[in-house]
Amino acid sequence: MRYWVTLVAVVSRLGAGRRMRLKMVVVGLVAPLRDKLVGPRDARLRIRYGRLEVPWRVGPSSDFDVLNEVLVLNVYAAVLPAKNPTMILDLGSHMGASVLFWRERFPGSRIVAVEPDPVTFRRLGRNVGGLPAVELRNLAVCHEDGPAKFVPARQAWVSSLSGVGKTVTVDGRSFRSLIAEIGEVDLLKVDIEGAERYILDDWALQRVRSIIGEYHDAGDAEGRELFFAGLRKHFELQVGDAASFIAFSGSRFGGPRPSHSAAR
Repeated sequence: MRYWVTLVAVVSRLGAGRRMRLKMVVVGLVAPLRDKLVGPRDARLRIRYGRLEVPWRVGPSSDFDVLNEVLVLNVYAAVLPAKNPTMILDLGSHMGASVLFWRERFPGSRIVAVEPDPVTFRRLGRNVGGLPAVELRNLAVCHEDGPAKFVPARQAWVSSLSGVGKTVTVDGRSFRSLIAEIGEVDLLKVDIEGAERYILDDWALQRVRSIIGEYHDAGDAEGRELFFAGLRKHFELQVGDAASFIAFSGSRFGGPRPSHSAAR
């Protein structure tokens, strides 16, 4: 409980103005109980991040965790490309916190944001759909183009193709097909809850200059080794310690190494 109160207090500092910060505290504190009793409900907020101020919607309590990781702790700021990217492909955009981070950090870049969960995608659209040069795709990255079974979770940040529970049908696209449509990618961000193996396409990865993301480890040591071996064919890779997920980043061989600047 003490952890959650502290997290909410910190995240509420993103609120655009004193009254909004107070509203964020209230929304955040009641969110876990509300999720248990009646399920997630959208709350309308307004947040300020760097030079940007945007209307924002949060749903389940885990949305506060995401805001904390991406916009307070700035987890992506620690390992960024040495050269500013002009094309960013964000796989697993969730409600848009990472997209807001990229938009503020790289104002001249084109951003393609991919999110399969239909409910979360609506929240993504309301949060960042109006930002310049941001394109949204409601689809799942999978082994081939076509309909795919997807399992939405109450806490949307763990929705996945491989979960257990009621499924919905979503548009599926192979990574190769997506890259063929978009073209060269300067920065690929991957947070797709167990579907990471679907990006292991040599043709597509040859068109990616830098990568940053999370590998969600389900205890499959062989699968983990194959995944990182596949990435190391293309990138000078840095991999974190094994946990519920493994953070990784890298740049194409011969390209500039990622910057390790401290988070703001």
